[in-house]
Amino acid sequence: MVRPSLPAAPALDMPDSGAIVCSCFSVGINTIAAAVTGQGCTTVEAVGACTKAGTNCGSCRAEIRGIIDAHRLAAAE
Repeated sequence: MVRPSLPAAPALDMPDSGAIVCSCFSVGINTIAAAVTGQGCTTVEAVGACTKAGTNCGSCRAEIRGIIDAHRLAAAE
C-alpha cells in the first residue's frame, strides 16, 4: 500500500526568510536584511557573496540595493 506524501512542515528553528526578493535562489527580504545588519554587507556584491541573491539573472539587484540603503538610513537615525 502506498501512502500519499504529506507536505513537509517548516522547521521550527529555521528563521522566516520573509517575502522572496531573489526568485532565482529563493532568498527572502529577512535573509538579506540579516546579511546587511548581522554580516556587515554594504554592497549588492557582498550580499550576493553571503546569500547568492542577485548573482544569477540580476533582476533583484535594485531591490537589494534598496534594502541596503534602507538599513543604512535606519542605522544613521
